Amino acid sequence: MVSALDMFPALLVQAAWFLAPGLALTIWLHQKQYLAAHYIVIVGGILGAVLGYGAFWAYLGDRHGGQLYSFLTIDLAVYSLLWMLLHREVRSVLRRLDVAIPLALLILVSLLYTSLTLSCTTVRQVTNDDQFCHTSNIAFDNILPQLFADNIYNGHPKALIGDWQGSDRPPLQAGVVLMQTPLTERTGMRVQTYQLISTLLQVLWIPAVWALCRDLKLTGKQLGFVLSVCIMSGFFFFNSVFVWPKLLAGSAVLMAFGLLFYHTSTRCRWILAGLGIACGYLAHSSIIFTVLPMAGLLLLPRYRPGWRPAAAAAVAALVLVAPWMYYQSHYDPPGDRLAKWHLAGDPTINSRPFLTDLRNAYTQTPFPTLLHNKLRNATVLVGVVPAPIPLYMDNHAVATVRGFEFRALFAGLGLLNLGWIGLAVPRFRQRLAHSNLSLSRLKVLLATGGLAVAVWIFGMFGPASTVIHQGSYATIMLLYIGLGALTGLLSTRLRGILLALQATYFILVWIVSIWLHQRFDSLYIVWMLVAIAGIAWCIRYMRQLPAEGKHGTSY
Repeated sequence: MVSALDMFPALLVQAAWFLAPGLALTIWLHQKQYLAAHYIVIVGGILGAVLGYGAFWAYLGDRHGGQLYSFLTIDLAVYSLLWMLLHREVRSVLRRLDVAIPLALLILVSLLYTSLTLSCTTVRQVTNDDQFCHTSNIAFDNILPQLFADNIYNGHPKALIGDWQGSDRPPLQAGVVLMQTPLTERTGMRVQTYQLISTLLQVLWIPAVWALCRDLKLTGKQLGFVLSVCIMSGFFFFNSVFVWPKLLAGSAVLMAFGLLFYHTSTRCRWILAGLGIACGYLAHSSIIFTVLPMAGLLLLPRYRPGWRPAAAAAVAALVLVAPWMYYQSHYDPPGDRLAKWHLAGDPTINSRPFLTDLRNAYTQTPFPTLLHNKLRNATVLVGVVPAPIPLYMDNHAVATVRGFEFRALFAGLGLLNLGWIGLAVPRFRQRLAHSNLSLSRLKVLLATGGLAVAVWIFGMFGPASTVIHQGSYATIMLLYIGLGALTGLLSTRLRGILLALQATYFILVWIVSIWLHQRFDSLYIVWMLVAIAGIAWCIRYMRQLPAEGKHGTSY
């Protein structure tokens, strides 16, 4: 078992293994002027996930071949690190604030979140990831990628996981876990190393949010405000440590969104965007609720690309997605249980084709019932539920508050809902018109988020099925960024008050109230303090971010 003192070194090793090859490639792309600096970290992370996806297929073919693949990725990571450290011009890129700060925050927030998670357990001796305070008594979705990776590693890919087939859930996170099997399958280390690398994957939301905020032209102070609110929100904290790969999926889609809508159309950027959408789908298929409105907006003349970039993106996406779809339909069929459950309202296991279930759901259900389902899907977004469902049974009242934040969209957005109120105030709209923000980019971001919510409401069969964890996290992340940008226009004093309220709420509701009722290991406080100090320094240092032009830096 990885001790508290060894946790940070283990995180650094796993992060370097995962990130270094992708970072080396994206720095090269930046030097060739194919990629803006503020996209280096998020694109590098997604390329690292693509490398992990290769491990899935290598281990599926043969364990020895997979082990060889793992050691080759170690060699590649070491070579990439040496290349980045030994070349002066590459080091200068790494020192740029648009690279160094999101990279540092990615590591530091991962350290903070894993310290908070590993410090609190429900049993004396932890043997699986469901025995940490923030992952227990919910479901076992957070360990499904680990169990799927175990089955692949042991040569039983078709083995059931509970009553789920391996093909029911996409394999991206399982692939990264397989890539690091010298650690994630090592006796005595597998629980902690799985949690460390999986949390790092989810916390890729940090560089994804960074990239879009820089595209929106936020000042350093405004960007620090948005990231601080996100770091101290229950939505990002819980979904980063309860490691179902939904934030990973959202981060990949946000990367694609920025490249598609905020930068000139080139074949290279569209290939990267295609890889981002493919990785989002291979992490969690719920991203379809965000991708559909994105595709619709790309048909507009303003955003419509030439056929060559579009074809390049489609080919890049198909190269990744087609093998998995073949695996689902031919190797371990049918692999469509989630789609039948959410889109056709049928959670049972059956052999009928998905389109048959979908047609039956809408032709055999009376129209008033269908209408009722969609209305209930709309009202649940604001927390109108039959009965509140607590999240963690420590104190019932506090657990109920967490339950609302976990399930209802507007509760999950928290204080950032002030952005909606601001849009209704003429004086605030006037301030927005004269602000540093790129209004055209902000409009397309909020439009995509709003359309995605509408697609979610009508796409889910219902009733009341539009709880946060059954939707696309890319949608919620877009709303966080848009509303955060709006709320960041408030005065420095008001932003300080909001941050103080957010910090107080987060500490009391998501940390202290849980610690008080479970086993707590104080040794992890060292790493928590290190992480908090580092995060605070990064956010303070953001003030030195150079001002951007109205249309931003875009190659």
